[in-house]
Amino acid sequence: MRRILIGCGIACLLVIVALVAGGIAVGSWVRGQVDTKQVETLNAELEKRFGTAENWVPPLDGTLDPARVALFAAVRDTIAGARKLAAADLATFTHVAGRDRPEGRPWIEKVIDVASMAKNGTTMMTSMVNYFTTQQRVLLAHGMGPGEYRYLYSMAYFGWLQWDPVSQPEVRDALQRASLLREVETARSRYGRLLRTQLENQQRELAAKSARTPAEDAAYALLKTELEDVAKTDRFPFIGRVPAPVAAVLEPYRGRLQSTLPQEPAEIALDLFRASRGRRGGFQVDFDDGAGRRSRTAE
Repeated sequence: MRRILIGCGIACLLVIVALVAGGIAVGSWVRGQVDTKQVETLNAELEKRFGTAENWVPPLDGTLDPARVALFAAVRDTIAGARKLAAADLATFTHVAGRDRPEGRPWIEKVIDVASMAKNGTTMMTSMVNYFTTQQRVLLAHGMGPGEYRYLYSMAYFGWLQWDPVSQPEVRDALQRASLLREVETARSRYGRLLRTQLENQQRELAAKSARTPAEDAAYALLKTELEDVAKTDRFPFIGRVPAPVAAVLEPYRGRLQSTLPQEPAEIALDLFRASRGRRGGFQVDFDDGAGRRSRTAE
């Protein structure tokens, strides 16, 4: 069975379709059916207004604003439908693309196979673009940047609820069959590295203050302990040890936040991936970052 790297969604699809077709024409046709520029445009607008996720600084006093948590819950509620639709199309495509294809098939079967791949691929691409643009538009409408969104995502889901996206054997097996398990695992690691970077930003801001409030002093001391331990153990920051004031703000939203956690393997993958601007234009969907960044770009 041909190994399919679909976590990034777009460029791999074009390569696969082109290989099955025996030429570039079908891949070019599929790409031409979907407008991906809107993802790049919206991502640029988010970064212009709020900065990058890596540069975002959490609240210096170490607490959460209940109003911002309410906005985060609203964002999660709003994007759930588009994510579910895109995940269904991604699952369909990975199933079709991953089927065994015997050698020596009649040419008409190959043609039908290519047509099916092109149809399912175009549907998947359209759904993914719709999902990411929905997410970006909702963030803009709610006045929430990518850094704050991912900080709250990490603190609420990984830290407080201690969500492990691949803890269920059936989920791991399904992701493995779709060649997505490694991508999902590294995407979760990316969230951990990003949260660590954001906490380091917070620590630097606090260290630079000439005078700190008692709450800021407490936050600074906690950050020093947490980040030193994370550096030694390489664990996810604050997992299972979210500060009590933070947990108190999250608690009223427990049911809503739990209900927006993805359950199906393809939906889990999409929820963890992020769309960002490609180095050469277009957009890319990342499932890793830092020195080990892996992504695919659609121009």
